[in-house]
Amino acid sequence: RAATMKLVFTWCLVLVLCELTYSAAPRARLRHAPHEVGAASVCRAVSVMDAAADRAFLDWASDKCGDALSTNVELVTFSSGLRGLRAKQDLSARSPFLSWPAGYALQTTTGMRHPKGVDRDVWRSLDWYSQLACLLILEKKAGTTSDLAAWIQALPRDFDTPYGWRDADVAELHYPALEQAVSRQREAWARVRSQLEAGGVSCPQAEVEWALHCVRTRAFSGAYEGSTFQERVGLVVFAGLLTVLYPVIGAGTIEQSLTGAVAVLVFLVARDFGMPKVLDLKRYVLCPLIDMINHDSRVSSDVAYQVFSNAFSVTREEAVPAGEEVLISYGPRSNDQLLQYHGFVEPGSRFDVFVM
Repeated sequence: RAATMKLVFTWCLVLVLCELTYSAAPRARLRHAPHEVGAASVCRAVSVMDAAADRAFLDWASDKCGDALSTNVELVTFSSGLRGLRAKQDLSARSPFLSWPAGYALQTTTGMRHPKGVDRDVWRSLDWYSQLACLLILEKKAGTTSDLAAWIQALPRDFDTPYGWRDADVAELHYPALEQAVSRQREAWARVRSQLEAGGVSCPQAEVEWALHCVRTRAFSGAYEGSTFQERVGLVVFAGLLTVLYPVIGAGTIEQSLTGAVAVLVFLVARDFGMPKVLDLKRYVLCPLIDMINHDSRVSSDVAYQVFSNAFSVTREEAVPAGEEVLISYGPRSNDQLLQYHGFVEPGSRFDVFVM
């Protein structure tokens, strides 16, 4: 019994060392575990790009999402002046029409390791949208060396939301609840720059506000499970090799080796499937191209993480005829939320409320 317990302890120690090795690299862009990401948390994405940035982004995006951008959808400017995606052919209901590799998206998760160059304690003190803004700022600072440079250049620079309005303009809403919400938002965002400076990320207040606007208008969230499919396969393969080699080199018996392997597998299952649900772990994502789909609360849609392809995909319950704009629902958002963070309201929304 003592020998078996020692073996299990040794295997668990090896597994911990493997986990530390996986997490040692900076994780500004993560590839996380398989779980559907609810469309209820997807944010608005409308941008106006200059011709050069437009072309560079489309070339880059076409390379990343394969045939989807050439056969399913196209990026256009509609008569309203808003940019969005339009169906190039009839898009079937409940079938993914757009997929984007997770490795080319910005992500942060509950308990995520701090990026290189950012103080650990400061990183932990940031809320999710400040963490994503920090990652976006770091990528922008990297310039053309960033894998996301073409997308960053295509992001909008100006946002027409109450945050940037004059106090007199906000007051003309005659809506104290929203005035107070905007005031709290301004106070919170003013603190973010000081937090980032303390953490080792220096940039002007205008850049911090730009990054925060990008995040709050474009990010989506969902449950997070501990590791990617590829990482799990790697750990299982490593455990399998140890299971075979342990008795071969005379370190123990086959029974002891199998006991250790079972302990490792139980640990993996508990870590990746049990703990995230118990602790309600979350991830938050900024995903190029998907962030350019506009909103209609009447649409039933979903953004999901595809485990085997390590990509985010978009589906709708309703088909989209060729030539029509592709819309998704940002979820049950009131017009207060839409106006404050996205700069628009939705007439006749069934989710609208008025705070007295």
